[in-house]
Amino acid sequence: QLQGADLGCDPRGILTFRYRFPEKQYGRPVGLHHGFPLWEISSVPRVTLERIFERLQSVPGVNSVAGMIYPPMATTLPMKFSIEGRSVANADDLTANFYPITPNFFATMRIRMLSGRDFSNRDTVDSEWVAIVNQTMAKRFFPGENPIGKRIRVDLSPEDKLRQIVAVVRDIPATHPQTKQEPAIFVPFIQEGMHCIGPYTGLHLELAFLLRTQGEPMSMLPAVRQAVEEIE
Repeated sequence: QLQGADLGCDPRGILTFRYRFPEKQYGRPVGLHHGFPLWEISSVPRVTLERIFERLQSVPGVNSVAGMIYPPMATTLPMKFSIEGRSVANADDLTANFYPITPNFFATMRIRMLSGRDFSNRDTVDSEWVAIVNQTMAKRFFPGENPIGKRIRVDLSPEDKLRQIVAVVRDIPATHPQTKQEPAIFVPFIQEGMHCIGPYTGLHLELAFLLRTQGEPMSMLPAVRQAVEEIE
């Protein structure tokens, strides 16, 4: 079904693997947030995933490395959000697919950036929190205006901050087949607090890594596995 489809990206030549930490070992319930269990998550998974991301960039034969909470086109993760300075009659209308990612995700997957800038290593937990939206999100929630510079907030934990939109990117399918494109919000995976509502603990505990390689992707597997084992 994927053959010949316009995916908005180029998955050819990509090696993927998912790395996940066990929830019971690195998280614990501490209360409620808007009726959902609130979990406190250790900083170990985030720091380790960041170190793996950095280490993979130096593996010979790897041209580009990125990480995403789930592989592209694998699944969706709806998230409620609000727009600064706006009120709506039905808050449930403000929902978008939500994807924590690393820098270089759009370049690695060859997804066209329509305006603005990509995330970088300067986007840390201590800097201004930022977001990138897809073109469907821009058209639906910011019709006739430029969304760059506007600020949104997702409802993941009490620690979430307003995020400034810094770019608009081309739509890619969240799943396949997908008959209607949905709004999407991308955020730096390291810009997150220490708490998370129960249904979304995986956002703090895992990444799917995407490696664009020079040759046959599977031939890189031994070197990639060794690089990961050096970190964890």
